[in-house]
Amino acid sequence: MEWMDLRDGTGRPTGRLVPREHALQNGEFMLAVHVFIYRDDGRFLLQKRSLRKRLYPGKWDITGGGVRAGESSLEAACREVEEEVGLTLPPRRMQKLARLKRPPCFFDVWACRHAFEMDELVLQAEEVDAVRLVTPQEMLTVLFEEEYPDGGYRRVLADFLANAADAPLFRNG
Repeated sequence: MEWMDLRDGTGRPTGRLVPREHALQNGEFMLAVHVFIYRDDGRFLLQKRSLRKRLYPGKWDITGGGVRAGESSLEAACREVEEEVGLTLPPRRMQKLARLKRPPCFFDVWACRHAFEMDELVLQAEEVDAVRLVTPQEMLTVLFEEEYPDGGYRRVLADFLANAADAPLFRNG
């Protein structure tokens, strides 16, 4: 059984552990992670959620999942990427972009530039049905206009891209 640390409204652990299946009550939060993985050519990895998923089946998304009890956000981000798509990301290269509050969760948003080829990916069948690479603009369109309209979340990625705009990585992508 997988356990989670319950968090309060500020995101701090309460000291209570609950099974992952626990139905969060008003004022209870969990911590989850999302990871934007991009290559040297500036394209981002998107994954299509398995049709067997309870939440958002068949939607295009980025890698992510819940933070286990006693696990740091960074550890969870690296673990989720390895579990879902088979990539081992070096923790020192991970960049935390934001923490967003979307009741009943807090989401730590991470980004990592990582060299990989699509044929290296090993998809976790329970989580991922397909993968594809997209440009930064396609990422903004697919995720935040078509799949998950969310202005706050979109701003986090747009700010990241704008701040990286002077880097050669994003000039033509």
